[in-house]
Amino acid sequence: MDSVELSGETESIVAITVHPVEMEAYGVSVNALSQAISAVNIGLPAGAAEMDGKKFNVRVDEAFNDIDDIRQVLVKTATGSVRVGDIADVNWVNDEGDQISRTYRKEAGVFTTPVVYMQVYRDNGADTIGPVNEIVKILEEEKGKLYPKDMEVIITSNFAEDVEDSLGTVMDSALSGLLVVVLVLFLFIDLREAIIVSLVIPLSMFTSFILMNQVGITFNTISLMGFVIALGLLVDNAIVVIENIDRIRDYGLDRKLAAKIAINQVAPAVLAATLTTVSAFIPLALTPGMMGRMLRSLPLTILFAISASFLISLIITPTIASRVLEKYKGKEKKARGAASLYRKIASIATVGILALFAFRIDGQMGIFSFVGAGLFSLAMFVKQFKFKKSHGHGSHIDKYGDWLSGVLDNNKKRMAIIGLSVILLVGSVMLVPLGFIQLELMPSEEPDSMSIIVELPKGYLISDTVEIVGEIEDKLYTFDDIDNFHIIYWWKQ
Repeated sequence: MDSVELSGETESIVAITVHPVEMEAYGVSVNALSQAISAVNIGLPAGAAEMDGKKFNVRVDEAFNDIDDIRQVLVKTATGSVRVGDIADVNWVNDEGDQISRTYRKEAGVFTTPVVYMQVYRDNGADTIGPVNEIVKILEEEKGKLYPKDMEVIITSNFAEDVEDSLGTVMDSALSGLLVVVLVLFLFIDLREAIIVSLVIPLSMFTSFILMNQVGITFNTISLMGFVIALGLLVDNAIVVIENIDRIRDYGLDRKLAAKIAINQVAPAVLAATLTTVSAFIPLALTPGMMGRMLRSLPLTILFAISASFLISLIITPTIASRVLEKYKGKEKKARGAASLYRKIASIATVGILALFAFRIDGQMGIFSFVGAGLFSLAMFVKQFKFKKSHGHGSHIDKYGDWLSGVLDNNKKRMAIIGLSVILLVGSVMLVPLGFIQLELMPSEEPDSMSIIVELPKGYLISDTVEIVGEIEDKLYTFDDIDNFHIIYWWKQ
Protein backbone atom coordinates (compact mmCIF):
# COMPACT_ATOMS: atom_id res chain seq x y z
CA MET A 1 0.00 0.00 0.00
CA ASP A 2 1.20 3.48 -0.82
CA SER A 3 -1.16 5.63 1.26
CA VAL A 4 -4.60 5.84 2.86
CA GLU A 5 -6.70 9.01 2.89
CA LEU A 6 -9.58 9.62 5.30
CA SER A 7 -12.32 12.21 5.10
CA GLY A 8 -15.39 12.76 7.25
CA GLU A 9 -13.84 11.28 10.37
CA THR A 10 -14.62 12.92 13.73
CA GLU A 11 -12.30 13.50 16.68
CA SER A 12 -13.37 13.76 20.31
CA ILE A 13 -12.19 17.06 21.81
CA VAL A 14 -12.86 18.95 25.03
CA ALA A 15 -15.06 22.02 24.57
CA ILE A 16 -15.03 24.71 27.27
CA THR A 17 -18.03 27.05 27.06
CA VAL A 18 -17.62 30.06 29.37
CA HIS A 19 -20.41 31.81 31.29
CA PRO A 20 -19.96 35.52 30.65
CA VAL A 21 -21.98 36.60 33.73
CA GLU A 22 -19.99 34.46 36.18
CA MET A 23 -16.73 35.42 34.47
CA GLU A 24 -17.49 39.11 34.94
CA ALA A 25 -18.67 38.60 38.53
CA TYR A 26 -15.37 36.95 39.48
CA GLY A 27 -13.30 39.32 37.36
CA VAL A 28 -11.78 36.51 35.29
CA SER A 29 -10.83 37.04 31.66
CA VAL A 30 -10.77 34.34 28.96
CA ASN A 31 -7.03 34.83 28.70
CA ALA A 32 -6.57 34.16 32.42
CA LEU A 33 -8.77 31.06 32.17
CA SER A 34 -6.70 29.70 29.29
CA GLN A 35 -3.41 30.37 31.10
CA ALA A 36 -4.62 28.65 34.25
CA ILE A 37 -5.60 25.47 32.35
CA SER A 38 -2.35 25.43 30.35
CA ALA A 39 -0.24 25.88 33.49
CA VAL A 40 -1.72 22.77 35.09
CA ASN A 41 -1.80 20.54 31.98
CA ILE A 42 1.94 20.02 31.55
CA GLY A 43 4.23 17.14 30.73
CA LEU A 44 7.96 17.83 30.39
CA PRO A 45 11.35 16.55 31.56
CA ALA A 46 12.68 18.16 34.75
CA GLY A 47 16.30 17.01 34.59
CA ALA A 48 18.07 14.22 36.48
CA ALA A 49 18.41 13.24 40.15
CA GLU A 50 20.94 10.99 41.91
CA MET A 51 19.93 8.59 44.67
CA ASP A 52 22.00 5.80 46.27
CA GLY A 53 24.62 6.21 43.60
CA LYS A 54 22.13 5.79 40.78
CA LYS A 55 21.00 8.50 38.36
CA PHE A 56 17.31 8.83 37.50
CA ASN A 57 15.55 10.96 34.88
CA VAL A 58 12.90 13.18 36.41
CA ARG A 59 9.78 14.14 34.49
CA VAL A 60 6.81 16.29 35.45
CA ASP A 61 3.63 14.66 34.12
CA GLU A 62 0.51 16.54 35.12
CA ALA A 63 -1.57 15.97 31.99
CA PHE A 64 -5.33 15.75 32.40
CA ASN A 65 -6.79 12.24 32.61
CA ASP A 66 -10.46 13.22 32.61
CA ILE A 67 -12.62 16.27 32.02
CA ASP A 68 -13.36 16.38 35.77
CA ASP A 69 -9.68 17.28 36.24
CA ILE A 70 -10.29 20.34 34.04
CA ARG A 71 -13.39 21.33 36.03
CA GLN A 72 -11.34 21.26 39.26
CA VAL A 73 -8.63 23.63 37.99
CA LEU A 74 -8.38 26.81 40.13
CA VAL A 75 -8.32 30.21 38.46
CA LYS A 76 -7.01 33.26 40.33
CA THR A 77 -9.47 36.09 41.04
CA ALA A 78 -9.14 39.46 42.73
CA THR A 79 -10.47 38.00 46.02
CA GLY A 80 -9.09 34.45 45.83
CA SER A 81 -9.76 31.69 43.32
CA VAL A 82 -12.62 29.94 41.51
CA ARG A 83 -12.92 26.54 39.90
CA VAL A 84 -13.25 26.26 36.11
CA GLY A 85 -16.45 24.24 36.55
CA ASP A 86 -18.09 27.21 38.34
CA ILE A 87 -17.57 29.66 35.48
CA ALA A 88 -17.68 27.38 32.39
CA ASP A 89 -19.18 24.14 30.99
CA VAL A 90 -16.63 21.42 30.18
CA ASN A 91 -17.84 18.61 27.87
CA TRP A 92 -16.67 16.13 25.27
CA VAL A 93 -17.73 17.01 21.67
CA ASN A 94 -17.10 15.48 18.24
CA ASP A 95 -15.09 17.69 15.93
CA GLU A 96 -15.65 17.06 12.19
CA GLY A 97 -12.43 18.82 11.28
CA ASP A 98 -12.23 20.53 7.89
CA GLN A 99 -14.14 17.85 5.91
CA ILE A 100 -17.64 16.40 5.89
CA SER A 101 -18.40 13.23 3.93
CA ARG A 102 -21.81 11.95 2.86
CA THR A 103 -22.82 9.12 0.54
CA TYR A 104 -25.90 8.10 -1.44
CA ARG A 105 -26.93 4.56 -2.30
CA LYS A 106 -29.89 3.92 -4.58
CA GLU A 107 -31.13 0.95 -2.56
CA ALA A 108 -31.05 2.93 0.71
CA GLY A 109 -33.41 5.70 -0.40
CA VAL A 110 -33.38 9.25 -1.69
CA PHE A 111 -31.06 10.76 0.91
CA THR A 112 -27.40 10.94 1.83
CA THR A 113 -25.91 9.67 5.07
CA PRO A 114 -22.79 10.82 6.94
CA VAL A 115 -19.83 8.47 6.46
CA VAL A 116 -16.14 8.16 7.08
CA TYR A 117 -14.70 7.91 3.57
CA MET A 118 -11.48 5.92 3.14
CA GLN A 119 -9.42 5.82 -0.05
CA VAL A 120 -6.64 3.21 -0.30
CA TYR A 121 -3.89 3.73 -2.87
CA ARG A 122 -1.45 1.08 -4.07
CA ASP A 123 2.23 1.51 -4.91
CA ASN A 124 3.10 2.22 -8.53
CA GLY A 125 3.60 -1.04 -10.39
CA ALA A 126 2.14 -3.14 -7.55
CA ASP A 127 -0.58 -5.75 -7.95
CA THR A 128 -4.12 -4.38 -7.91
CA ILE A 129 -6.36 -7.39 -7.40
CA GLY A 130 -4.40 -9.15 -4.62
CA PRO A 131 -4.35 -6.29 -2.06
CA VAL A 132 -8.01 -5.47 -2.70
CA ASN A 133 -9.03 -9.09 -2.08
CA GLU A 134 -7.01 -9.05 1.15
CA ILE A 135 -8.75 -5.87 2.33
CA VAL A 136 -12.20 -7.30 1.54
CA LYS A 137 -11.29 -10.51 3.37
CA ILE A 138 -10.16 -8.57 6.45
CA LEU A 139 -13.37 -6.52 6.48
CA GLU A 140 -15.47 -9.70 6.34
CA GLU A 141 -13.54 -11.78 8.86
CA GLU A 142 -12.65 -9.07 11.40
CA LYS A 143 -16.16 -7.67 11.88
CA GLY A 144 -16.74 -7.28 15.60
CA LYS A 145 -12.99 -7.38 16.28
CA LEU A 146 -11.42 -4.73 14.10
CA TYR A 147 -14.58 -2.58 14.11
CA PRO A 148 -18.00 -2.77 15.86
CA LYS A 149 -20.57 -5.28 14.60
CA ASP A 150 -23.23 -2.61 14.16
CA MET A 151 -20.98 -0.56 11.87
CA GLU A 152 -21.89 -0.81 8.18
CA VAL A 153 -19.00 -0.94 5.71
CA ILE A 154 -19.83 0.06 2.13
CA ILE A 155 -17.45 -0.37 -0.81
CA THR A 156 -18.51 2.36 -3.24
CA SER A 157 -15.62 2.01 -5.70
CA ASN A 158 -13.52 -1.08 -6.34
CA PHE A 159 -10.90 -0.56 -9.04
CA ALA A 160 -9.96 -4.24 -8.83
CA GLU A 161 -13.39 -5.16 -10.22
CA ASP A 162 -12.76 -2.93 -13.23
CA VAL A 163 -9.35 -4.53 -13.72
CA GLU A 164 -10.83 -8.04 -13.43
CA ASP A 165 -13.60 -7.17 -15.90
CA SER A 166 -11.11 -5.74 -18.39
CA LEU A 167 -8.75 -8.69 -18.02
CA GLY A 168 -11.66 -11.10 -18.25
CA THR A 169 -12.83 -9.49 -21.50
CA VAL A 170 -9.38 -9.57 -23.06
CA MET A 171 -8.76 -13.09 -21.73
CA ASP A 172 -12.00 -14.27 -23.31
CA SER A 173 -10.90 -12.67 -26.59
CA ALA A 174 -7.51 -14.36 -26.30
CA LEU A 175 -9.16 -17.74 -25.72
CA SER A 176 -11.45 -17.18 -28.71
CA GLY A 177 -8.44 -16.23 -30.83
CA LEU A 178 -6.61 -19.38 -29.73
CA LEU A 179 -9.59 -21.55 -30.68
CA VAL A 180 -9.89 -19.86 -34.07
CA VAL A 181 -6.18 -20.45 -34.75
CA VAL A 182 -6.55 -24.13 -33.87
CA LEU A 183 -9.65 -24.41 -36.07
CA VAL A 184 -7.88 -22.85 -39.05
CA LEU A 185 -4.92 -25.19 -38.56
CA PHE A 186 -7.23 -28.17 -38.40
CA LEU A 187 -8.87 -27.11 -41.67
CA PHE A 188 -5.67 -26.82 -43.67
CA ILE A 189 -3.41 -29.49 -42.21
CA ASP A 190 -3.95 -32.91 -40.66
CA LEU A 191 -4.92 -33.38 -37.03
CA ARG A 192 -1.51 -34.53 -35.79
CA GLU A 193 0.29 -31.69 -37.54
CA ALA A 194 -2.30 -29.22 -36.21
CA ILE A 195 -1.73 -30.38 -32.63
CA ILE A 196 2.07 -30.14 -33.03
CA VAL A 197 1.80 -26.61 -34.40
CA SER A 198 -0.71 -25.59 -31.70
CA LEU A 199 1.81 -26.52 -28.98
CA VAL A 200 3.88 -23.52 -30.05
CA ILE A 201 1.25 -21.16 -28.59
CA PRO A 202 1.33 -22.23 -24.89
CA LEU A 203 5.10 -22.83 -24.96
CA SER A 204 5.74 -19.37 -26.43
CA MET A 205 3.42 -17.72 -23.91
CA PHE A 206 5.08 -19.52 -21.00
CA THR A 207 8.50 -18.35 -22.19
CA SER A 208 7.13 -14.83 -22.61
CA PHE A 209 5.84 -14.81 -19.03
CA ILE A 210 9.35 -15.55 -17.77
CA LEU A 211 10.85 -12.75 -19.87
CA MET A 212 8.09 -10.32 -18.80
CA ASN A 213 8.86 -11.05 -15.16
CA GLN A 214 12.56 -10.39 -15.74
CA VAL A 215 11.94 -6.92 -17.23
CA GLY A 216 9.17 -5.97 -14.79
CA ILE A 217 6.14 -6.10 -17.12
CA THR A 218 2.91 -6.92 -15.29
CA PHE A 219 0.05 -9.01 -16.65
CA ASN A 220 -2.35 -6.21 -17.58
CA THR A 221 -4.80 -5.26 -20.30
CA ILE A 222 -2.14 -3.88 -22.64
CA SER A 223 0.27 -6.82 -22.32
CA LEU A 224 -2.62 -9.27 -22.71
CA MET A 225 -3.66 -7.40 -25.85
CA GLY A 226 -0.12 -7.96 -27.11
CA PHE A 227 -0.64 -11.71 -26.72
CA VAL A 228 -3.90 -11.48 -28.67
CA ILE A 229 -2.09 -9.71 -31.53
CA ALA A 230 0.75 -12.24 -31.46
CA LEU A 231 -1.54 -15.30 -31.47
CA GLY A 232 -1.74 -15.55 -35.26
CA LEU A 233 1.96 -14.79 -35.66
CA LEU A 234 3.14 -17.47 -33.23
CA VAL A 235 2.22 -20.40 -35.45
CA ASP A 236 3.58 -18.98 -38.73
CA ASN A 237 7.06 -20.41 -38.28
CA ALA A 238 5.79 -23.75 -37.05
CA ILE A 239 3.45 -24.09 -40.05
CA VAL A 240 6.34 -23.51 -42.44
CA VAL A 241 8.44 -26.10 -40.60
CA ILE A 242 5.73 -28.79 -40.34
CA GLU A 243 4.63 -28.32 -43.97
CA ASN A 244 8.19 -28.71 -45.21
CA ILE A 245 8.60 -31.85 -43.09
CA ASP A 246 5.43 -33.22 -44.69
CA ARG A 247 6.73 -32.32 -48.18
CA ILE A 248 10.04 -34.08 -47.56
CA ARG A 249 8.22 -37.17 -46.35
CA ASP A 250 6.50 -37.38 -49.74
CA TYR A 251 9.86 -38.55 -51.14
CA GLY A 252 9.74 -41.65 -48.95
CA LEU A 253 12.11 -40.49 -46.21
CA ASP A 254 11.45 -41.47 -42.61
CA ARG A 255 10.22 -38.87 -40.12
CA LYS A 256 13.59 -38.23 -38.38
CA LEU A 257 15.56 -37.69 -41.56
CA ALA A 258 12.71 -35.63 -43.03
CA ALA A 259 12.72 -33.37 -39.94
CA LYS A 260 16.50 -32.82 -40.21
CA ILE A 261 16.42 -32.00 -43.91
CA ALA A 262 13.31 -29.83 -43.63
CA ILE A 263 14.65 -27.69 -40.80
CA ASN A 264 17.96 -27.15 -42.61
CA GLN A 265 16.10 -25.95 -45.68
CA VAL A 266 13.69 -23.47 -44.06
CA ALA A 267 15.69 -22.24 -41.02
CA PRO A 268 17.23 -19.23 -42.85
CA ALA A 269 13.86 -18.23 -44.33
CA VAL A 270 12.13 -18.59 -40.95
CA LEU A 271 14.85 -16.47 -39.32
CA ALA A 272 14.45 -13.75 -41.98
CA ALA A 273 10.66 -13.74 -41.57
CA THR A 274 10.96 -13.51 -37.78
CA LEU A 275 13.47 -10.64 -37.94
CA THR A 276 11.28 -8.62 -40.31
CA THR A 277 8.27 -9.07 -38.04
CA VAL A 278 10.25 -8.23 -34.89
CA SER A 279 11.83 -5.19 -36.52
CA ALA A 280 8.41 -3.61 -37.04
CA PHE A 281 7.78 -3.52 -33.27
CA ILE A 282 11.23 -2.35 -32.10
CA PRO A 283 10.61 1.39 -32.83
CA LEU A 284 7.33 1.22 -30.88
CA ALA A 285 9.16 -0.35 -27.92
CA LEU A 286 11.67 2.54 -28.00
CA THR A 287 9.01 5.29 -28.08
CA PRO A 288 9.97 7.99 -25.52
CA GLY A 289 7.78 10.00 -23.16
CA MET A 290 4.61 9.14 -21.30
CA MET A 291 3.03 7.49 -24.35
CA GLY A 292 6.04 5.21 -24.66
CA ARG A 293 5.88 4.18 -20.99
CA MET A 294 2.17 3.47 -21.31
CA LEU A 295 2.38 1.36 -24.50
CA ARG A 296 5.82 -0.23 -24.10
CA SER A 297 4.45 -3.46 -22.65
CA LEU A 298 2.49 -4.09 -25.87
CA PRO A 299 5.44 -4.29 -28.33
CA LEU A 300 7.71 -5.96 -25.78
CA THR A 301 5.13 -8.70 -25.18
CA ILE A 302 4.84 -9.28 -28.93
CA LEU A 303 8.64 -9.30 -29.31
CA PHE A 304 9.05 -11.87 -26.54
CA ALA A 305 6.29 -14.11 -27.89
CA ILE A 306 7.49 -14.07 -31.52
CA SER A 307 11.14 -14.59 -30.54
CA ALA A 308 10.14 -17.52 -28.34
CA SER A 309 8.02 -19.03 -31.13
CA PHE A 310 11.01 -18.84 -33.49
CA LEU A 311 13.20 -20.89 -31.15
CA ILE A 312 10.41 -23.34 -30.38
CA SER A 313 9.60 -23.81 -34.08
CA LEU A 314 13.22 -24.66 -34.88
CA ILE A 315 13.85 -26.86 -31.82
CA ILE A 316 10.64 -28.24 -30.31
CA THR A 317 8.45 -28.58 -33.43
CA PRO A 318 10.80 -30.82 -35.49
CA THR A 319 11.65 -32.84 -32.39
CA ILE A 320 8.01 -33.61 -31.67
CA ALA A 321 7.30 -34.27 -35.35
CA SER A 322 10.12 -36.81 -35.49
CA ARG A 323 8.48 -38.69 -32.60
CA VAL A 324 4.74 -38.28 -33.11
CA LEU A 325 4.26 -38.60 -36.88
CA GLU A 326 4.14 -41.99 -38.54
CA LYS A 327 7.60 -43.26 -39.48
CA TYR A 328 6.78 -43.30 -43.19
CA LYS A 329 4.11 -41.25 -44.88
CA GLY A 330 1.29 -43.14 -46.54
CA LYS A 331 1.61 -46.18 -44.30
CA GLU A 332 -0.73 -44.93 -41.58
CA LYS A 333 -3.57 -47.20 -40.60
CA LYS A 334 -6.67 -45.65 -42.09
CA ALA A 335 -10.22 -46.30 -41.02
CA ARG A 336 -12.45 -47.79 -43.66
CA GLY A 337 -16.18 -47.99 -44.29
CA ALA A 338 -18.42 -46.93 -41.41
CA ALA A 339 -15.46 -46.14 -39.16
CA SER A 340 -14.14 -43.67 -41.72
CA LEU A 341 -17.57 -42.04 -42.03
CA TYR A 342 -17.95 -41.74 -38.26
CA ARG A 343 -14.48 -40.19 -37.98
CA LYS A 344 -15.31 -37.58 -40.59
CA ILE A 345 -18.63 -36.75 -38.92
CA ALA A 346 -16.85 -36.46 -35.55
CA SER A 347 -14.33 -34.06 -37.09
CA ILE A 348 -17.12 -31.85 -38.45
CA ALA A 349 -18.98 -31.90 -35.10
CA THR A 350 -15.79 -31.08 -33.16
CA VAL A 351 -15.04 -28.10 -35.38
CA GLY A 352 -18.62 -26.84 -35.02
CA ILE A 353 -18.56 -27.07 -31.21
CA LEU A 354 -15.18 -25.33 -30.96
CA ALA A 355 -16.40 -22.59 -33.29
CA LEU A 356 -19.46 -22.03 -31.06
CA PHE A 357 -17.16 -21.22 -28.14
CA ALA A 358 -14.65 -19.33 -30.28
CA PHE A 359 -17.18 -16.79 -31.57
CA ARG A 360 -18.90 -15.93 -28.29
CA ILE A 361 -19.56 -12.28 -27.52
CA ASP A 362 -19.26 -11.23 -23.85
CA GLY A 363 -19.28 -14.89 -22.92
CA GLN A 364 -22.66 -15.49 -24.55
CA MET A 365 -23.44 -17.50 -27.66
CA GLY A 366 -25.42 -15.56 -30.24
CA ILE A 367 -26.07 -15.32 -33.94
CA PHE A 368 -22.40 -14.68 -34.62
CA SER A 369 -21.48 -17.92 -32.83
CA PHE A 370 -23.90 -20.03 -34.84
CA VAL A 371 -22.87 -18.41 -38.13
CA GLY A 372 -19.18 -19.06 -37.36
CA ALA A 373 -19.92 -22.64 -36.33
CA GLY A 374 -21.88 -23.19 -39.55
CA LEU A 375 -19.14 -21.79 -41.79
CA PHE A 376 -16.34 -23.77 -40.14
CA SER A 377 -18.45 -26.95 -40.15
CA LEU A 378 -19.14 -26.43 -43.84
CA ALA A 379 -15.43 -25.90 -44.53
CA MET A 380 -14.58 -29.09 -42.64
CA PHE A 381 -17.30 -30.96 -44.58
CA VAL A 382 -15.75 -29.82 -47.86
CA LYS A 383 -12.32 -30.93 -46.65
CA GLN A 384 -13.51 -34.36 -45.50
CA PHE A 385 -15.80 -35.29 -48.38
CA LYS A 386 -14.67 -33.21 -51.38
CA PHE A 387 -10.88 -33.25 -51.12
CA LYS A 388 -9.35 -36.67 -50.97
CA LYS A 389 -6.05 -35.40 -49.65
CA SER A 390 -5.32 -32.41 -47.48
CA HIS A 391 -1.86 -32.07 -49.03
CA GLY A 392 -0.51 -32.30 -52.54
CA HIS A 393 -2.04 -31.35 -55.86
CA GLY A 394 -5.71 -31.09 -56.55
CA SER A 395 -7.88 -29.55 -59.23
CA HIS A 396 -7.93 -26.21 -57.39
CA ILE A 397 -4.12 -26.20 -57.20
CA ASP A 398 -3.86 -27.02 -60.90
CA LYS A 399 -6.25 -24.20 -61.82
CA TYR A 400 -4.30 -21.71 -59.75
CA GLY A 401 -1.04 -22.90 -61.33
CA ASP A 402 -2.46 -22.44 -64.83
CA TRP A 403 -3.66 -18.92 -64.00
CA LEU A 404 -0.31 -17.96 -62.46
CA SER A 405 1.59 -19.31 -65.47
CA GLY A 406 -0.64 -17.26 -67.76
CA VAL A 407 0.11 -14.09 -65.80
CA LEU A 408 3.86 -14.68 -65.75
CA ASP A 409 3.98 -15.45 -69.46
CA ASN A 410 1.99 -12.33 -70.42
CA ASN A 411 3.89 -9.04 -70.15
CA LYS A 412 0.72 -6.89 -70.13
CA LYS A 413 -0.83 -8.89 -67.28
CA ARG A 414 2.38 -8.60 -65.26
CA MET A 415 2.50 -4.83 -65.71
CA ALA A 416 -1.20 -4.52 -64.88
CA ILE A 417 -0.75 -6.33 -61.56
CA ILE A 418 2.32 -4.26 -60.69
CA GLY A 419 0.48 -1.04 -61.56
CA LEU A 420 -2.54 -2.05 -59.51
CA SER A 421 -0.27 -2.82 -56.55
CA VAL A 422 1.37 0.63 -56.78
CA ILE A 423 -2.03 2.35 -56.96
CA LEU A 424 -3.28 0.46 -53.91
CA LEU A 425 -0.08 1.30 -52.00
CA VAL A 426 -0.27 5.04 -52.76
CA GLY A 427 -4.00 5.09 -52.09
CA SER A 428 -3.65 3.43 -48.69
CA VAL A 429 -0.90 5.89 -47.67
CA MET A 430 -3.02 8.89 -48.74
CA LEU A 431 -6.09 7.82 -46.72
CA VAL A 432 -4.88 9.74 -43.64
CA PRO A 433 -3.76 13.02 -45.33
CA LEU A 434 -6.99 13.15 -47.34
CA GLY A 435 -9.08 12.84 -44.18
CA PHE A 436 -10.70 9.48 -44.90
CA ILE A 437 -9.30 8.19 -41.59
CA GLN A 438 -9.60 10.53 -38.59
CA LEU A 439 -6.75 10.89 -36.08
CA GLU A 440 -7.11 10.97 -32.29
CA LEU A 441 -4.86 10.13 -29.36
CA MET A 442 -7.19 7.65 -27.66
CA PRO A 443 -10.53 6.20 -28.81
CA SER A 444 -13.60 7.77 -27.23
CA GLU A 445 -15.27 5.66 -24.55
CA GLU A 446 -18.40 6.14 -22.48
CA PRO A 447 -17.24 6.73 -18.86
CA ASP A 448 -18.96 4.96 -15.98
CA SER A 449 -18.15 7.65 -13.41
CA MET A 450 -17.64 11.41 -13.20
CA SER A 451 -16.56 14.11 -10.75
CA ILE A 452 -18.30 17.40 -9.97
CA ILE A 453 -16.27 20.10 -8.20
CA VAL A 454 -18.17 23.01 -6.64
CA GLU A 455 -16.03 25.95 -5.55
CA LEU A 456 -17.63 29.17 -4.27
CA PRO A 457 -15.92 32.58 -4.36
CA LYS A 458 -14.06 33.79 -1.30
CA GLY A 459 -16.25 35.12 1.46
CA TYR A 460 -18.99 32.49 1.25
CA LEU A 461 -19.69 30.23 4.21
CA ILE A 462 -19.62 26.44 4.26
CA SER A 463 -23.39 26.55 4.75
CA ASP A 464 -23.70 28.23 1.35
CA THR A 465 -21.71 25.41 -0.24
CA VAL A 466 -23.91 22.81 1.49
CA GLU A 467 -27.03 24.53 0.17
CA ILE A 468 -25.78 24.63 -3.43
CA VAL A 469 -24.56 21.03 -3.32
CA GLY A 470 -27.95 20.05 -1.91
CA GLU A 471 -29.59 21.40 -5.06
CA ILE A 472 -27.20 19.30 -7.16
CA GLU A 473 -28.11 16.26 -5.05
CA ASP A 474 -31.81 16.77 -5.81
CA LYS A 475 -31.00 16.76 -9.53
CA LEU A 476 -28.89 13.59 -9.24
CA TYR A 477 -31.71 11.74 -7.47
CA THR A 478 -33.83 12.01 -10.63
CA PHE A 479 -31.40 9.92 -12.75
CA ASP A 480 -32.25 6.21 -12.59
CA ASP A 481 -28.84 5.20 -13.97
CA ILE A 482 -26.98 6.58 -10.93
CA ASP A 483 -26.39 3.80 -8.38
CA ASN A 484 -24.37 5.80 -5.86
CA PHE A 485 -22.41 8.98 -5.40
CA HIS A 486 -20.21 10.46 -2.70
CA ILE A 487 -19.93 14.04 -1.47
CA ILE A 488 -17.02 15.63 0.35
CA TYR A 489 -17.29 19.17 1.74
CA TRP A 490 -14.00 20.72 2.66
CA TRP A 491 -12.88 24.19 3.69
CA LYS A 492 -9.73 25.90 4.81
CA GLN A 493 -9.58 26.82 8.44
